[in-house]
Amino acid sequence: RVKLVASFCLVVFLMGIAASVISFHLIGVWTLRQTRGMIEGNVASAREVYTDRIAELETILAFTALRPRTVKDALLSRDTKILLPALREVRNVSGMDMLTVTDASGEVVLRAHHPGFSGDSLREDEIVNRVLATGGPANGTVLISRSKLAAESPGLAGRIATPVISRGEPSPGASSGADTGMMIEAAVPITGGNGGLIGVLVGGKL
Repeated sequence: RVKLVASFCLVVFLMGIAASVISFHLIGVWTLRQTRGMIEGNVASAREVYTDRIAELETILAFTALRPRTVKDALLSRDTKILLPALREVRNVSGMDMLTVTDASGEVVLRAHHPGFSGDSLREDEIVNRVLATGGPANGTVLISRSKLAAESPGLAGRIATPVISRGEPSPGASSGADTGMMIEAAVPITGGNGGLIGVLVGGKL
């Protein structure tokens, strides 16, 4: 009887262990699938929002670039008194953090957020460079240095001053904040009456 009971208990014990192991495995697999599905759904939603925002930026810029008197003619004549109110109107409605007009060589003609700073080149900007090279619209996500953000808007660089948390004593040359900001950016060509490129209109959201 003792052997029979012991054998029975051993079988039940081993079956219980096997059932527990299998249950934990199945729960782990189910949890992993649920987590993966949730993450994929969140990523898809974020991508949809990102795509919509980029498309919205590009559409606003494209319609703005079509304005014959306040944008095209003003750009050709370098009449910033006409160009600036038009850009500020678009800036206020769209909420863009960056709205800048360049000429056909990529030299800045006017910044809506910083009209007193112009004459520098945006050819190093990846999105602007693609428009100058292809003559068509371009968009994407870019990293912009603190100094270039400050050129676009005096208060823009301060918005990326996120403290860097590190373990141990900081090195003598350690930075106290982020050096770059991530911006969604779009740019469209501005064409003259003959269809030739006369400038680029670029906008972005930090």
